Amino acid sequence: MIVNKQVQLRILWLVWGAVFFCMALAAAMASFSREWVWIGVALLSIGTFVSIWVSRRIAGPLYRIEKDIESLLQGASSGVRVHLREGDHLQHLADLVNQLIERGRT
Repeated sequence: MIVNKQVQLRILWLVWGAVFFCMALAAAMASFSREWVWIGVALLSIGTFVSIWVSRRIAGPLYRIEKDIESLLQGASSGVRVHLREGDHLQHLADLVNQLIERGRT
């Protein structure tokens, strides 16, 4: 589940910050009761899951592109192309990198 720890932790902290902000706002607007605690726990759990899922779709492709560029820099020019999983974000960036690789081969 962890592909690029640094990127994924940043996204996770952003989501947690948003959830805690919502909890603080809710506590300010109403009296803090057991119901709000469970709502906060549920929001934090959902937020954690969503942030990990979304970050994998971003951090995974970034990691793949980074590794392919590193192998190009080390001299492995033949057969190197960026292949991302279906549904991953950054497909357009991968296509641009592949075009750059093709242009460098000619």
